[in-house]
Formats: sequence, C-alpha cells, structure tokens
Amino acid sequence: MKRPEFLLIVLVATMLPTPSMAYLDPVTGSLAWQMAVGGLLAAATTIRMYWSKIRAFFSKKHDSRDPRGR
Repeated sequence: MKRPEFLLIVLVATMLPTPSMAYLDPVTGSLAWQMAVGGLLAAATTIRMYWSKIRAFFSKKHDSRDPRGR
C-alpha cells in the first residue's frame, strides 16, 4: 500500500512555506469596516420595517363573525 507515503508527501507539501504576494493597505481595512457597518444598518432597517408589519398584524382584533377574519 502506498497510501501512507502519498499522504506524507501531501502533508509535507502543504506545510512548506511559500511566499505570498499580498498586501493589505489601510484602504482595505476601511472598505471592510464600511461593508460591516452598511450590512448592520441594512439589517436593522429591514428588521424595523418588518417588525412594524408583524406588530400591526398581531395587534388587529379579529371578529369571529366575519368569515374573512377582518
């Protein structure tokens, strides 16, 4: 069986250090911050819009005599 040797080669190959040509400048951090804040504000606005609709739906009193439930 050659599986242990293959797994060992794959493990060693993935653990070897390789240079990464990546650079994160301050603009990247600012962009990430803006995306996070924008996402939170969009979620809060969506929740606020639907919260008022859900609250209005449950606050209506249904008359049992009306077959449509109004």
